[in-house]
Amino acid sequence: MSGHSKWKKIKRQKGVADLKRGNLFTKLGQAISIAVREGGGGDPDMNFALRLVLDKAKDVNMPKDTIERAIQKGLGQGDSGPLESITYEVVGPDGIAILVDCMTDNKNRTITEIKKVLTKTDFSIGGGSLKWQFEEKGSIILESFEEAKEIVKGKEEICYKRIDKDETILKLMEIDGVEDVIENGQEIIVYTAKKKLQRVFGSIKDLGLKVTGVEIIKLAKNYLDIQDAQKRRILSLMEEIDENPDVTATWTNVKLQ
Repeated sequence: MSGHSKWKKIKRQKGVADLKRGNLFTKLGQAISIAVREGGGGDPDMNFALRLVLDKAKDVNMPKDTIERAIQKGLGQGDSGPLESITYEVVGPDGIAILVDCMTDNKNRTITEIKKVLTKTDFSIGGGSLKWQFEEKGSIILESFEEAKEIVKGKEEICYKRIDKDETILKLMEIDGVEDVIENGQEIIVYTAKKKLQRVFGSIKDLGLKVTGVEIIKLAKNYLDIQDAQKRRILSLMEEIDENPDVTATWTNVKLQ
């Protein structure tokens, strides 16, 4: 019986993992279609927004045929209805705000599912007055080490060495368009204006630094610092909302770290 129970547990865990993986592919597929439609076509060399999403898709081994279908859908050649980008506002107590970015072919379905999650809480859909509290920024994440090659026992091998953070940050701050550079554990994060993201990204690559993530984010202009128990509650709510395949990202004005 123990073996059978263990197998059932493994199957259940695998089912959850497969569901999350499928959900991720759905979200990435929608993002690809929107990037094609709004960013100027299906060529990543000519469409920077598409290039960023395709990099994410490759990182999680998204199947090539799934990527291609998403591109074709963005070009208007898919069978389903057109996708639409929409942001819903969620209002909570004490000035807490959550923005929910969605890509959907059925707004009624999406808003109904989000409201269903909120019925168990003291949060509700806002009336359109929260977006001004956030601003879009470009975010570029760098690893705090760089790749190098050296000869080990007669063979050339790749090794990693720590970069000089202070020197690197100074170089990054000198790049035209960089607004801020911060350290976050083993990473360095560069912030830039949304319109300057592509140019700053190219300048960072020219420095030979290893970029691990590039995206458009929404930062609150002012953050609320609340108790840890409330923070955990906000995180749990955002995670539940994010399980909806139509939801691409959630943002809050709560200082979660």
